[in-house]
Amino acid sequence: MKHEQIIDEILLEGLDDWVYSPVVVRTVEETTGLSGEPLVRATLEVLRELLGGGWMQVGDTKPQFKAWSLSVPEALARIERDWRAAGLDSDFVAVCWFANTPAGNERARKLRPV
Repeated sequence: MKHEQIIDEILLEGLDDWVYSPVVVRTVEETTGLSGEPLVRATLEVLRELLGGGWMQVGDTKPQFKAWSLSVPEALARIERDWRAAGLDSDFVAVCWFANTPAGNERARKLRPV
């Protein structure tokens, strides 16, 4: 399943700053109208495309962005585990941050009106 509109919105957010995980969830939720388990699945699919496509990196910010040293499947498993541990209704609190890669910035700049 392709999620081009969602990916583009998240990459545009990432042009200005790191993107906190609740922003990703909220973007998927608002675009799809999903909640609960379907929202989890859709969010993980979007993240698989963002990370696997080389558009973004996932990591922590203490104090600068530091990417996780994990493969995409490992990162997705960690995100899902931490999200479920916090509770699906927790708004994805404190799980991770995302940063655009140079390719992600390039794609986002093409979307932003001049």
